[in-house]
Amino acid sequence: VLIPKYIMKPDTDDKQIECLEDGSKVDNQNNDTIQYTVVSTSIVDGVRKVYYALAQSVKVTNYQQLKEAIENPNTIINIEGDITLESNLTIKKEKVVINGNDYTINCDSNYKLTISSDNASIDRLNFENYLTARLSVYNATNAKLTEIRFFGNDKKAYYEGRSKTGLDISGSTVEIAGIQTENHL
Repeated sequence: VLIPKYIMKPDTDDKQIECLEDGSKVDNQNNDTIQYTVVSTSIVDGVRKVYYALAQSVKVTNYQQLKEAIENPNTIINIEGDITLESNLTIKKEKVVINGNDYTINCDSNYKLTISSDNASIDRLNFENYLTARLSVYNATNAKLTEIRFFGNDKKAYYEGRSKTGLDISGSTVEIAGIQTENHL
């Protein structure tokens, strides 16, 4: 399915988005399943233009729903409950946005979430119950991590039971803001 791109004219007062392909307009409003997400911005002839794409919005409350949601490009995933991973998950599709809403991913000591795509982002998500990196960003471009918290295993645990690190970045360009870690060696 081809997702059309739109441009919002910043110099107008109307709340409409003009379609690049045919000049038609659509309302700039979100509903339960369709949202507009910024694809890119540019300055043309001194005017800043913001390019949008339609994105599917999905609510997830469990592992299986999360696994299915990350398989689709241009998806905004709204986590609405704590989730325990049952296997490793990898985001391979472009423009997957995870809004964690301050919920927690329990890594069950063995599993991790990996970003290996372009323009993926994770916001306000917690990770717990791990020994080594449970969020990896591997060969990704323009990834964004905002307000991510890594809660390592109890700092009173023996060395072998302590968390070493929560985040691993390799061969990627990542914008990071508000990362918090606790209970790591």
